[in-house]
Amino acid sequence: MCNDRRMQHPEDLSDFTQIALTVRGMDVRVYESDVVNGPAFVLVHGFGVSSRYFGPLAGELSKYGRVLVLDLPGCGRADDPDDAPRMPGFAHVVNDTIRQLKVVEPVLIGHSMGTQVVVEALIQAPGLACGALLAAPVVNDHERSGGRLLLRFAQSAVKEPPSSAWDSIRGFLHSGPGWLVRNFGPMLQYRIEDRICDVSVPVTVMGGVGDHIAPPDWCRRLAGQHKDTTVVIVDGAAHQMIHTNAPEVARVALVLARSRRHSPGLPQCGD
Repeated sequence: MCNDRRMQHPEDLSDFTQIALTVRGMDVRVYESDVVNGPAFVLVHGFGVSSRYFGPLAGELSKYGRVLVLDLPGCGRADDPDDAPRMPGFAHVVNDTIRQLKVVEPVLIGHSMGTQVVVEALIQAPGLACGALLAAPVVNDHERSGGRLLLRFAQSAVKEPPSSAWDSIRGFLHSGPGWLVRNFGPMLQYRIEDRICDVSVPVTVMGGVGDHIAPPDWCRRLAGQHKDTTVVIVDGAAHQMIHTNAPEVARVALVLARSRRHSPGLPQCGD
């Protein structure tokens, strides 16, 4: 493991320490909060983007516990590996990172494609995390086609503020066409609705009313496949809710952490 804490910080996580790791021969970047007490949260980004758009959510959660934000191999500042890891490989990276950094029973928070990675990570290592928040999960089982998914992305993107959209575009440009092409097919074909039933910890599925990629009816169908699931739908939120609606997402994550750890002082969350 390489642990270099002298690296330059990204803009949106300026108060976090950047750590460079080598996990299964691949480059991984982790941004860690200074807080080490309380519940732990591990944030996993979506398709082709990076840790950058987690800045507002990471800042909210760092008030209450330890927060680690990942750049998966080939994304953000992490170098692109020669072979695409795909979902099981990304999940191994998440679990090995948790072990190397000695994170105790975190809540895993995945957004978009990151929800697939989180589900797979929970199945691979049942006792490693205490729960999961799946924000804007993909792929809608009624619209599993590349063309339809791209259309829904465009429809959702027009509802996002420029800062949120720019973070995604910047992430796509950095990941490059090779990474995007290699990983689009596996993301599209991953059946999260079949895999979630094998998860052994509590799960919260979170969606936005304005999200065309992960609409509320899909979020409810997905939640129905797991025996211990809560559904939260946010008015006024679209696909990038972890950026645009960070306080609401943080409250949901904190309630999930509290239900497992009985931590005092965490805020209440309504439906």
